[in-house]
Amino acid sequence: MQKNWAILLATSAALLAGCGGGGEGSETGARYAAQTVNGPALAAYVGTWQADCSEHARQSLTISLKNDGSGALELAPSTSYYAQADCSGPALATETLNTPITATADGKQDSALQLTAGEPATTVQIDKIITSLPQFSFHVNGPGADYIVRESQQQWCIDLGTAGNICLHDDGLQQAQSLQAGLVLRDHALYTVLQNNGGYALDTRYLKK
Repeated sequence: MQKNWAILLATSAALLAGCGGGGEGSETGARYAAQTVNGPALAAYVGTWQADCSEHARQSLTISLKNDGSGALELAPSTSYYAQADCSGPALATETLNTPITATADGKQDSALQLTAGEPATTVQIDKIITSLPQFSFHVNGPGADYIVRESQQQWCIDLGTAGNICLHDDGLQQAQSLQAGLVLRDHALYTVLQNNGGYALDTRYLKK
């Protein structure tokens, strides 16, 4: 998680920042009810997903069913950093949360969404979720990571070699958070979406590893 993720819930190139809003039609509600009877409504999202490389960093998201039988998901985000801008070669460091995020189903909503830049929006079905994160902190592991104080601020700094370095402020233990969000499956890809002017806008696209 880069600081633009800022824990997935708080800022974001973020997977799960504030989504939600909008109502469900009776047909959508019926489909959702049938799905919860036949199995967990969010089970299709289970797996490990990987985003495109972006400037030496690649986000991953591991999704599993919570083991309490509730049908909720547990989300474990991470970001790996590389010396090469295209994320080739071994990872120098990986940033993770110290606790998973819980996501519970919150119904469905059909919405027009632009999945690809430069292409027209298409109507997709969004799985609305409510995310919950207890008090949390993040940690960086790897041979390129160094934990230092710079400008009176504790930071994780990752040495990228000739490309310089990336430093992430460590603000310590953070307050618990709960927000609404949205997930979409389309053409074997997972999309996370953010609410935008009453509708939704694409945040991040992932492919299953």
